[in-house]
Amino acid sequence: MSSPRTEVYESYSQTGDCFKIWPELEPTKTLNQELPNGSAIFSILIKHSYLYPPELYLSPYDDLNDLDDLIFSQMDKTFEVECDLLINNDASTSRSILEDKLIDVSIRTWPSMIDNILKCAHDMPRNKEFASHKVLHMHGRVDVIVEEADEFFSEDDEDEIEEFPDDMEVEPMIVPASKSAIGKLEMIKIEDESRLCVVCLEQILLGSQATRMPCGHLFHGDCILSWLSKSKRCPLCRFELD
Repeated sequence: MSSPRTEVYESYSQTGDCFKIWPELEPTKTLNQELPNGSAIFSILIKHSYLYPPELYLSPYDDLNDLDDLIFSQMDKTFEVECDLLINNDASTSRSILEDKLIDVSIRTWPSMIDNILKCAHDMPRNKEFASHKVLHMHGRVDVIVEEADEFFSEDDEDEIEEFPDDMEVEPMIVPASKSAIGKLEMIKIEDESRLCVVCLEQILLGSQATRMPCGHLFHGDCILSWLSKSKRCPLCRFELD
């Protein structure tokens, strides 16, 4: 059963990506780790979504309140961290622990995102709804815009957009990677340890082949080819494949 969302902590990155986090009241679940006596744990679920830019996909007359129709890739990431590590450490240590946890599950971070998760973490134990719980649940959402509108439209284009009729459908103008750029991607053999492909969320097994982007991130060959057919940017760091 979900608790009333009395407060949603929200932040935006410099590139316009949006992050929201809020407390949830959920039934007790089996933990992935053993807890010392008397301690509690945060279980944090984050829904990570990649969206087409609203400016390119919708006409100015469409309703922008619900952006779910713009999502072309989505994944749920969950991690656990002891409450004491986030609320009883100094600020720098807590930030470092939380950032490492997010990176481990391939979630992009920015400073205000970390600040709001920590604010939620400090507020929850003081809320009587969560006081007796050994597992404190947070739910979050990251919406990453894959391209910026400025890259596609000139001032003349913007004048034309304003003249769209109500019933006109506007097709997305996401730029895929070029075939020549894809053809230059390097294939390597995984020889040290298995890696997570963040496109399919499956492991790239030891001894198997992986495709490496120029930024250094590794993916299954078929997964990254499918991704690059939609967007020329790396799924993790947004490096542009030219």
